[in-house]
Amino acid sequence: MVTLAIIGLLVGAALSLHLRMFVLVPAIPFMLALAAIGGMLRGETAWWTVGAMAAVGMSVQLGYFGGSVLRFAIDEKPHRENKSWITRWL
Repeated sequence: MVTLAIIGLLVGAALSLHLRMFVLVPAIPFMLALAAIGGMLRGETAWWTVGAMAAVGMSVQLGYFGGSVLRFAIDEKPHRENKSWITRWL
């Protein structure tokens, strides 16, 4: 389960560096399906599979958030546009 969570963190961080927030809509179900298939192939119990799916779903979101913070921290361009801070994230 830890391996799946680490992979989810890395996938989320990679997505945040290149794509907008709406990429999480198809990315999370895809990662959940991979976790479910992996649990079924290994013959794990249903609760272990559900726990792995929850861990993967949360780790993708946390990875995206961490990657967004990293991108914001290393961004050297001054933001002089008349946009609110929330529109830069969308």
